[in-house]
Amino acid sequence: MKILVTGGAGFIGLHLCTALLQKGFSVTVLDDLSNSKAPKLKGINLVRGDVRDKNLVDNLVKENDLIYHLAATSRVIPAIKDPLTAFDVNVNGTVNVAVSCSKHQKHLVFTSSREVYGNPDELPCAETAHYSPVNPYGASKIAGECIIKGLQASNPFSYSIFRLANVYGPGDKERVLPTFIQNAIKGKDLTVFGHDKTIDFVHVDDVVEAFLMPLKAPTMTEVNVGSGRGISLEKVAEYVIDSTKSKSSILHKQKLDGEVDHFVADISAAKKLNWMPKVTFNEGINRLVKK
Repeated sequence: MKILVTGGAGFIGLHLCTALLQKGFSVTVLDDLSNSKAPKLKGINLVRGDVRDKNLVDNLVKENDLIYHLAATSRVIPAIKDPLTAFDVNVNGTVNVAVSCSKHQKHLVFTSSREVYGNPDELPCAETAHYSPVNPYGASKIAGECIIKGLQASNPFSYSIFRLANVYGPGDKERVLPTFIQNAIKGKDLTVFGHDKTIDFVHVDDVVEAFLMPLKAPTMTEVNVGSGRGISLEKVAEYVIDSTKSKSSILHKQKLDGEVDHFVADISAAKKLNWMPKVTFNEGINRLVKK
């Protein structure tokens, strides 16, 4: 099987590509390398290009059997600061990928986000919860989902949509956990924005296992991928300080506009597909600290 991974040089993409190569698949990565370096993985066919390049995307989709679409402006704050670029990349890029998958009848795996729910009315949050984004990033992911569903309804092709909770693990940078760990190791204060913020952290190894499900049976899926457990950001900071034996203090500041306050994923639908998160939060943090 030949597999295309857009955004394959990014944090999650590299872990996915590593797993695919280990399973013996032929892997092509499309990435503009704007936020990452060329992947040092033997066997990858790297195509340096932009997911907004319609002809390039169409040719690559046509040549491959299964498409993982990860390329995106992938963080909330940059999307808030520059929504035009976020919409351009996340929406127009997804249009190109989805249209080509529909045209060439390829299974599409789309990386969506818990951000589509905003602040859910009920926790844990199930896939049936309504869309309610609180930032441009979430809105762009909703647009991507709707594009895929609309195309599929008029020209059927198969797809999987995975709504990821807060993914963490080796290779992550600039997000809250790596920032906490780096600051704690250096003895700097850890800043918590907002009061009693609850987050569902899921390890990248577990996310990759979910992404591998379509290889076994490329059926229509639309599922949350998280730990199913929430933890307050305050406790996260405390655990990081304890794990690193740091003398850092915890500072509290007003919440940032556009950030979700509370989220815990209902993962019962994913469990029915025989997926279960295996890496506990404590284990995942300990791995990062020891590294």
